[in-house]
Order: sequence, then structure tokens, then C-alpha cells
Amino acid sequence: GQPNHLVRFVPGPCRMGNARQRMKKREEKLRTAVECLDPGNRLSISLVSLRAEMLPHIKRLHKARLPVSYSDQYFNEALQSSWSRAAMYEGTIAGALICKEMDGGLRVQSLVAAVPRRGIGSKLLRNLCHEAEKSGIQKLSLHVHVRNEAAIALYKMLGFRTERRKPNYYFRSAATLEEPLDALFMVLDIKADSEPLAGPGVSCVEISDDEPSSCVL
Repeated sequence: GQPNHLVRFVPGPCRMGNARQRMKKREEKLRTAVECLDPGNRLSISLVSLRAEMLPHIKRLHKARLPVSYSDQYFNEALQSSWSRAAMYEGTIAGALICKEMDGGLRVQSLVAAVPRRGIGSKLLRNLCHEAEKSGIQKLSLHVHVRNEAAIALYKMLGFRTERRKPNYYFRSAATLEEPLDALFMVLDIKADSEPLAGPGVSCVEISDDEPSSCVL
């Protein structure tokens, strides 16, 4: 008889085009929902663990919102982290937080939202703080560009403190960042009796900590 051949299915242009159309429709639905909200109101989202099928959209979101090129390895490693989360709005990815265990605590590597000032980023951070506390983790950390005054003010309000300044930390992102290319290394000490990480008035700020080539907006 004839030998059996295993044939790998490769999606054709029509199938791939349909997937892109569905993604665009979902993104348009998200934009419409945001436009219908009163100024300052938060978007109703749910948080889920990252899944492989989410990566194309999450990659697009990082590329659109953050001026750093992320490798496929970065996102594949994010899938392996139990701390990474996606913010979902009716089947659409509205934001993502990528985080890993590091130096005895949690390092926020990237936090990005499809739409700003709708509570997406702050909800992702509050959830991370809550889960860390339940797991006995007592420290969150991140890097932020020294010229990003809005982000620095937000993190200080949430309880982050500046531990040290790292000169020329963002040298690989010189084409997209203002000088100086220094970073502040900020730490949040989590305490069982601490207040919630962010209150109703806190807006979303996108950050990125793409180590070793990291950048915070």
C-alpha cells in the first residue's frame, strides 16, 4: 500500500483574512464602548491568564502603544509566567500586564492598555498586588524613564518609592526617548494592612520594562 503522509495544515489567505477582520471588528467594538462612556468612567473588564492564541493581539498592542521592539522570546516567556494577565472586554483584549518573579519579588516588565484613562492599567496593577499579597510576596518593582513625570507621580501615589537611579539604562531606545536615558528603579513594599493599590481617580499609564533593553513611557 501507499505510505501514509502526515500533512500539516497551514491557514490559507482567506482564513487568515477572516481572523484579521474579526480582530478589527472587536477592536472597533472596544473603541465604540469607550466613546460611549462619560469622561473619567472606567471600562468594565475582566482579567485572565495569558493564552497562546492571545499573543498576536498582545504583540500588536505593545507595538502600537510602546516604542520598544519586543522579541518573540519575550512574549513566549510571558506565557510561562503565572503572573502575566490580559484585560478583556467582551472578548477583546483591552490591555496586558507581563510580569515575572525576580529578586525575591515581582518585576513588572510591561503594562499596556488599548485605551488610556479608563482604569485598565490600574486594575491590572491592583490585581497583581492582591495576588502577590495572597502568595506571600512582599515586593513589586519596575523601571521608569526619568522624564516620565506623569508615571512617576502615579507610582508614588500608589506607594512606590524610588530606590535608585540607573544612568543610561535606556541606551538601546535612544531613538525614541528623550535624554537623559536614565531610569528610576521603583519598589512597592506590599503589606497586609495596606490600602488598595489604586483608588477610583487613578488613570492608566502604560509602562514597559523590556529587560535588558527596557523603556517606560
